[in-house]
Amino acid sequence: MQWIASRNSFLPVVIAGVGSGVLLATTIDSFSAILLFVSFFVALCSILFLKSRASSVALLLTLLFVFGGLLGSTRAWMFTTSIPNELIVFENENVVIGGVVVADPDRRETSLRVKVRVTDVNGTNTRGTIIVSADRHIDIHYGSRIKAEGVLKKPLQFETDTGHTFDYPKFLLAHRVTHTMSFARVSVLEERGTEDVLGVLISVKNTLVENIERILPDPEAPLLAGLLLGERQSLGSELYTSFQKAGVVHMIVLSGYNVSLVVHALLKITELVLPRLASFSVAGLGIVLFALMTGASETTIRASLMAGVLILAHVLRRPHHALRALLIAGALMVMINPYLLLYDLSFQLSFLATGGIILFSDIFSKRFTFLPTSFGIRDIAGATIAAQLAVLPILVSSLGSVSVVSPVANILVLVAVPWAMLFGFIAILLAFVGAWIAYPFTIVSYALLTYILELSVWFGDLPFAAITIPPSGVFVASLLLLVLYGVLIKMFIKKNVLKLPLH
Repeated sequence: MQWIASRNSFLPVVIAGVGSGVLLATTIDSFSAILLFVSFFVALCSILFLKSRASSVALLLTLLFVFGGLLGSTRAWMFTTSIPNELIVFENENVVIGGVVVADPDRRETSLRVKVRVTDVNGTNTRGTIIVSADRHIDIHYGSRIKAEGVLKKPLQFETDTGHTFDYPKFLLAHRVTHTMSFARVSVLEERGTEDVLGVLISVKNTLVENIERILPDPEAPLLAGLLLGERQSLGSELYTSFQKAGVVHMIVLSGYNVSLVVHALLKITELVLPRLASFSVAGLGIVLFALMTGASETTIRASLMAGVLILAHVLRRPHHALRALLIAGALMVMINPYLLLYDLSFQLSFLATGGIILFSDIFSKRFTFLPTSFGIRDIAGATIAAQLAVLPILVSSLGSVSVVSPVANILVLVAVPWAMLFGFIAILLAFVGAWIAYPFTIVSYALLTYILELSVWFGDLPFAAITIPPSGVFVASLLLLVLYGVLIKMFIKKNVLKLPLH
């Protein structure tokens, strides 16, 4: 019986081991981490072999944990060694690189950032991937073969505006990038066009952006591009800062955080007018369209998977099954790319926000009796608060900035977001036929987008909108968060509303 009861813990224990192995391997030397887990594994196997079966359940769970750690650390070592380091010999030199653009260029207010797979350096065949920063007015597209001249640099850690250290090298390594080239002189050698699937998807996305700019003015057009396609840079630094302070910037950032909240809102709103199965189908179709329209990048795929887990939670109506699916999805993503765990904020926010919504959204929404149920306001509020609480530790430790007005701003803004996206999407599709056909949907979308903008800017401009937590205050803030979570969990358990089993 003891073995049967503990069997349901096997998978979570292995997943916890994988996370621990990846954690060690990406912070210390990965080979040393592997040796450590191998030593523990051999020792535990020897002990397990000598002990009787009846008294070895705890030992077996420990062995499974160590086995997961060995898997995680080994995968981290394989990932690191698979990244070419041939560019290291050219560091701090003025070089001419030839290469191919392997992602949609990131066009910002003052520069253009391009991810380039290097094919040669100074005419010598060389492998590697770098980020090239150049004049934003250069016409470069995915698949273009380019030549860039500049100083090849190894990325360095830097201090953010809030005084926190950002590990830029590890962040880039998560995207297989090892070096950067700033203020490069770039010329396009060959336009490859859209030969592959990703090229076609990016071309579709760019066409949609053009249609948005054709039917809507600024800043409503950039906002819709951000909501539908994740084109956050087009919003401008001033508006982006206001959205950050209001705590609603997640709407225009490609992460499972915004997708989870929007999908949850979409589910609750469509359930008002559609049968349950049809509501799930609409939400699922929305995720697929989102992934395709944004170019099916790695970030988008991760965000879409997290949103898929959220739909699964609604289908099953059993949080523990959905939580188990979330753990499996998270573990698979980390095994594919171990550097996501510690060095990709998008993944961290995605995972925690989705888990928070699965576990706590219904609990909070049932207690928000003072809010109306129309348009899914009460359920959206529950999901928003659940996600906010779940991601709060990451916001404190990584960003050092927390929006005080975020809970209220999100509740008021998110009610309009799914509708703005729906009417905006219909409008840009009809605009392919003619702007006059799309006009009724454009007007509704414009009104909703204006509401989102005005409300977000108003909250973001409040003098107390956000508080900054310096590195020296992170420890105290973390202790306060632990106390807060302890009180909440104790309250939920006492009222028998929180069920955490993973079986």
